[in-house]
Amino acid sequence: PMKRQEKKNPPQPPTLLTKIKSNDAEDWTRTPNDLKGLLEWLSAEMNVHFTSNIKSFDEIDPEPTRNPLLYRSGYKPFKLSASEVARIRTYILSGGTVVFNSLVGNPDAYQSALEAAKAILPERNIYRLRMDHPVFHSFHNIDKVAFRDRMVKDGVVTDPYPYLEGVDVDNRTAIIISRWDFSLGWEANAHESWGYADVDSRKLGANIVEVSLPHTDYA
Repeated sequence: PMKRQEKKNPPQPPTLLTKIKSNDAEDWTRTPNDLKGLLEWLSAEMNVHFTSNIKSFDEIDPEPTRNPLLYRSGYKPFKLSASEVARIRTYILSGGTVVFNSLVGNPDAYQSALEAAKAILPERNIYRLRMDHPVFHSFHNIDKVAFRDRMVKDGVVTDPYPYLEGVDVDNRTAIIISRWDFSLGWEANAHESWGYADVDSRKLGANIVEVSLPHTDYA
């Protein structure tokens, strides 16, 4: 008898980015294609292929290799529960990385991210990343960035440098907080906001991925 030829599906790329959802869908779903846009750009620029998924903080596996890079983006104020703080602290101390993005540059979301970082790692300082930090010189060399027109019109731009803050653990930056939005740039969304221009948003995203990879099994 002839052997049946079964078509095999190609292996699925590993999951790199996990977008954090909350009970308030209006907050975190405003940019549904941000991770898709960034990963497609990474595929073209870096020739690396990853996928993403969506989970709540309480669904995160504390083992970072199963969800190596967490991405929380929203424009409303938020507060982590005690269980979320405990789970993310374990995750970070095990080698994971969390990125907080202030969607449309909303100061309420930014302030909530600062408070979340303090709750997760109260013994560590939050500091603005200097321009010699690896996140600005990993895959792309970033010395200056361009901002969206709305930021310029509103007089918010004070210098041409990205505004990222971080919290370090064991000589690595385990929490990254972006004061200005890069999610709209990732999905090439023309909505007016306080954020980075599309290309610089993606460069920052690529560099964040690059500096996070050495702390996972994907390096």
